[in-house]
Amino acid sequence: MTVWSEALMRHFTFDDETYDEVDCEVRISNKELVVTYHDDPGVVQWEGTEVEPGHFRLSRRGGGGTATLHRFDGRNELEGSWVEDGYTGMWCIELITKKTRGAAATEQPVED
Repeated sequence: MTVWSEALMRHFTFDDETYDEVDCEVRISNKELVVTYHDDPGVVQWEGTEVEPGHFRLSRRGGGGTATLHRFDGRNELEGSWVEDGYTGMWCIELITKKTRGAAATEQPVED
C-alpha cells in the first residue's frame, strides 16, 4: 500500500462556483484508491477501484456521491470529476507533503 498522508486536494463546484483547498490522505493498494479528508461535520471518505491503469471510479462512503480520478504516467497528482448530493465539480489532488507544496520536490510516499 502506498500512502500520501499530507496530500492537497483542490476542488471546484460548478453549481455555486466555489473553490476550496483541503488537506487529505490518499491510499493506493491493489488497484484500490481511498481519499480521506475532514469536512463539516466530520470525516469524508471516497473509495474506488481502478477500471483501467491509472483510472479510478469512486463512491462516497455512506452514499450520496460518485467520482472519477485519473493519474497519468506516474505524475504526482490525481485529477477528475465528482457528483455529490446534487452538486457537480472537478478535483485535483497533489500527492505531495505540506513541506514541498509549490516546490519541485515530491513526497516519498509511505509503502506498507
